[in-house]
Amino acid sequence: MMKSLPNPEELRLENQRMLWLRVYTDRVTHRLQTMSLDEPEAVSLLEQVKQEVLQRFPDKERAYCLIYERRFKRILQRRGLFLPLTIDNGEMN
Repeated sequence: MMKSLPNPEELRLENQRMLWLRVYTDRVTHRLQTMSLDEPEAVSLLEQVKQEVLQRFPDKERAYCLIYERRFKRILQRRGLFLPLTIDNGEMN
């Protein structure tokens, strides 16, 4: 059984959402690389970012943690801030 192709409007909307995600996370990456943040400020910023992303992609929390949280925390580690990763199924990721 063949799947039907998404209609052009669905594709356009999904492309817009993905473009927003790419631009937004690139801006966050730039902020993390250039702003002077202490640990509470970094935690607060990352929580705001997570909430914003999950508001637009509510069923993608695991993907967010695996991709973007790790990316953001690696940047902070290079700057001397070591924040724990989200625990998934009782293990640190």
